[in-house]
Amino acid sequence: MRAPKALLIPVVALLLVASVTGQVRLLSPSQGQVLYPTRVVRIEWDNPTALPVDLRYSTDHGATWIPIASALPTRSFEWQVPLLDTVGVLIQVQLMATAAPRVIAEYELPDSVRSAWWSGQSTGVVALSRRGILCRIEGALLSARGGYILGLDSSALMCPYPGARDSALVAIGGRLVVVSTVRGEVGGALGGEHSAAFTALVVHPRLPLVAAGYADGTLRLWNVAERRMLGSVLSQALGAVTAIAFHPDGKLLAHSGADGVIIVEPWETLGSSTNRIWLRHADNLSKAYAVTALAFSPRGKYLASAGLDGTVRLWDYANWYAERVFGELGSTPQALAFS
Repeated sequence: MRAPKALLIPVVALLLVASVTGQVRLLSPSQGQVLYPTRVVRIEWDNPTALPVDLRYSTDHGATWIPIASALPTRSFEWQVPLLDTVGVLIQVQLMATAAPRVIAEYELPDSVRSAWWSGQSTGVVALSRRGILCRIEGALLSARGGYILGLDSSALMCPYPGARDSALVAIGGRLVVVSTVRGEVGGALGGEHSAAFTALVVHPRLPLVAAGYADGTLRLWNVAERRMLGSVLSQALGAVTAIAFHPDGKLLAHSGADGVIIVEPWETLGSSTNRIWLRHADNLSKAYAVTALAFSPRGKYLASAGLDGTVRLWDYANWYAERVFGELGSTPQALAFS
């Protein structure tokens, strides 16, 4: 005869505390409610504002906080309780208000930055100044290396060369030239001259393609491997194309104009797609700001836009709204990059 198996059900008692502004109030679970690890509990809160919220919890009386979920536009969330070795847990819900980003490191370059991106495995930065000076910065705490004077004009833009870690494509006026970011050498030109100057430039994440925006509002796609232009369309945004970015999976292209309108659409049907997403870098319906830079997050869920209002907006673009606004930057951001 078999002995009956012991049934063990771990239980954790949660002490629930809402440490928030006066505008937001935690409704459930109630204080002292017993919850089972690995089971799902519904967290609910009252939020009369239109701002999204962050949820997090603490197991050391609020000394440190662990995220539960971020940028929630709703008033409830299904949370799977983790395995905890404590019976006292604080839960916090807080508004995502306008905030200044935390600066990790600063570098003093010869003049204002025109283009910048992470090099290698996000271990360094490559930047091009407005006077055409190329800087390569390696390491979080190292000084700038290089400082090559490329003899470029103030309209120069730069992006990584597809598949070549130490090379870049630089747009000078209406031309594209290849540049070594290690030696500062200028190589051959790509494509022919165009009457309108380059205003935005981005490389495809997987294919040997480059998308370029021009002062006349034109978008052009270039095949770098074959050194030829694939197509040219007129952007639906107003005026010059001020910023452009590829989605990490390479299927979508985001571009914007002087009217602050941001358009996200498949690049293969650029200009004729019926699946466009329209966003607006604006404070309200009547006031919009020209976009100076665009960047998708590494997994492609978010799109960041920098504007002439001196803010950076983090968009949940698939749902057509901005989850967070970073202000207090001091001046207009000219380049954006996610690590």
